Amino acid sequence: MLIDNEKTISDYTESEFIAPLSNFFENKHGLNARYFGKFIDDLQLHVVKVTQHPLGNGLIFNAPDEIECSLLGVFKEIKK
Repeated sequence: MLIDNEKTISDYTESEFIAPLSNFFENKHGLNARYFGKFIDDLQLHVVKVTQHPLGNGLIFNAPDEIECSLLGVFKEIKK
């Protein structure tokens, strides 16, 4: 999966944004550990950049108790 770092949050539909977020919860592309780690690093940088959420990557990797640690929980928090 290619990450388009030129996109902003407004360039995505909800379903287009949910699709890459789902990669944080499942290795959908069957990447080996090395490539999956690199992919997740790049993806989290992109998500942090486009969302500008105050928790940064903590929203994904260390969500506070009040945020459901799931694809939909993270997405709902980003939409706020």
